[in-house]
Parts: sequence; C-alpha cells; structure tokens
Amino acid sequence: MNDVSPKKYEIIKLVSGNEIVGMTIESTETVKIILPMSFQLVPIDITQTKLGFFPYIPLSSDIAIDIYKSDILHRSTLNSSFISIYDKAATNWEDLLTNDLVPIYAKVDPSPNGELH
Repeated sequence: MNDVSPKKYEIIKLVSGNEIVGMTIESTETVKIILPMSFQLVPIDITQTKLGFFPYIPLSSDIAIDIYKSDILHRSTLNSSFISIYDKAATNWEDLLTNDLVPIYAKVDPSPNGELH
C-alpha cells in the first residue's frame, strides 16, 4: 500500500529558477507538492522583512502538482518558523478554490472577441 500523506514541508528550487513551497510526497520519479505556493520577501526597514505566500499556479483548480525529480535543482526543509504562515496562506487559498470564491477583477472588453483587460 502506498503512503499518500505529505511527509514534510519543503522549499523546492526548479532548474527553471522557480522556487515552490509546499507539503511533499515523494515517489520514484516525481515529487508531489500539495498546495504549492510561491513566496516573496520584501524588506520593510532595516529590522523587518515582510513574507508573502501566493499560489504557484493561481489559475489551476488542482491543489497538487507532480514535479519530475530531473526538473529539481535543490530541495530543503522549510524552517519551522514559517510553517504556520504557509499553512494559513495555503488553507485560505484552498478554501477560496473549493468554494469558488477566488476574488477576480477583470474588465471585459465589449468587442466581439470579449478580451479581458
């Protein structure tokens, strides 16, 4: 029987340069990332930094992605200080997705092709 529960929180750097944070399940050829999030650190002043998590693939309805191990440059364990912040952001995003409450503002062009702006 395969164990399908996430094993740990990881930061995964892809060969493309993208970095993803998420809960992971490892298989032979892939790493499944549950609720993959990107992140950004922004200095506020000399003593503080703001950390923000946002969905890695915000237009997808999938809550997990599989990444081939050959596409991974580096993996490291997420520092425990950041797990609660990630959990809150990931849970909020999952709730928005599952309840169709993602707040999107898009102005639709009245032209025949209905382009979004």
